[in-house]
Amino acid sequence: MRSAHATIVYAAPSHLKLLERVKGPPVTSVRLLLSSGSKWLEPSDSLSALFPCAEMSEFYGTSELSFVSVRRAADQAPKDSVGRPFPHVHLTIRDREGLRLPSGEVGRIYVESPFLFQDYVSDEQSLHRCGTEFSVGDLGWLDERGFLFLEGRENRMIVTSGKNVYPEQLEHSLMAHAGIAQAAVLGVEDDKRGSRLVACIMPRAGCSVSARDLIVHLKSSTSASLIPLTYLLPHQWRWTRSGKTDFAALADDVKRLAYEIIP
Repeated sequence: MRSAHATIVYAAPSHLKLLERVKGPPVTSVRLLLSSGSKWLEPSDSLSALFPCAEMSEFYGTSELSFVSVRRAADQAPKDSVGRPFPHVHLTIRDREGLRLPSGEVGRIYVESPFLFQDYVSDEQSLHRCGTEFSVGDLGWLDERGFLFLEGRENRMIVTSGKNVYPEQLEHSLMAHAGIAQAAVLGVEDDKRGSRLVACIMPRAGCSVSARDLIVHLKSSTSASLIPLTYLLPHQWRWTRSGKTDFAALADDVKRLAYEIIP
């Protein structure tokens, strides 16, 4: 970045966590840092020191929908939102029947914009259409000011004891813990509940956590009935090629008992 005099950095939160460890003089040429791929917590002091001249923003988008919304500091957006739609992007929240939902209600996020992809090569992937609007199955809601909040993706939803749980929310809360670098919440088959929630944890370097500590931490933001009681330390963390957590591979490791239980 220094030698190329880079002006814009685009990275996933997992990449930004690695950049936090970089030592040396600041990269003053960077004027914009964009994070996408998963919910980003607030920038750390070390990242701000590395890019002292950069505006740090988070955007939400997918391969199919391209850029959808952006959260910029100047907008004074709510902390948990992913900002407002980009110019020329129109969002609606709809139920499974395609009916539009009012502000504050959770449903599928539908996008109408000039940036949409054409179509899939095959019909294997799930895509929802409503006129000229597309949805990839992401769930969320809009507040009265037009800020978008993500709840999760339909295909990751876990049903436990008759309740719908979006693991992304729990993962976001767990990674707000000072000792946690990565978290993945999975559903394990359970005769009584249908699925039982378990959390895979990757502690930060030099940190150790207990199950009790994590349960207490979650109680401040999560209903007691939705807090995982089992916490696992996988033998290795699984990543996709793009630097995101590979949830399917972690789930396979859990089935193979390739983990240690955090007491």
